[in-house]
Amino acid sequence: MATNLVDLIKAYLTPDLMDKAASYVGESGPDTSKALAGIVPTTLAALSNLAATKTGAQQISQALAAGKYDGSMLGNIGSLFGNKMSTDNTITAGKGLLDSLSGNSLGSMTDLIARASGIRVGSASSLMALIAPLIMHVLGRQQAAAGAECPP
Repeated sequence: MATNLVDLIKAYLTPDLMDKAASYVGESGPDTSKALAGIVPTTLAALSNLAATKTGAQQISQALAAGKYDGSMLGNIGSLFGNKMSTDNTITAGKGLLDSLSGNSLGSMTDLIARASGIRVGSASSLMALIAPLIMHVLGRQQAAAGAECPP
């Protein structure tokens, strides 16, 4: 049976986490929930498109092989909002990850999420950057569970 990654990732987006995310970016809870509901499949689609190319698949494999995305974040997902510095660091790392994996499409993805959910572009950008490491941790855990090895 195939794993539905969208549902698997969304399961980590608890109401408490969404409230904290809304508070952090200064948006309403419903608009933030709508944005997060769109960010997960949009980001997974971008990763899927990237993985469809040899170079892109290697990029994703190398990111997973680096060991940063081993699933360890998933046991303490609330740590995303432990303190402002921790959250800011996650956003910085997430933006770097999104830039390297999404390339030129990142701006249009961010605009689309902002328009569809009614939040500011800056808020959409921050939410995307917060969720990107979560998505990679879920992928890392799935890869480890499947026993797959990353190519060098």
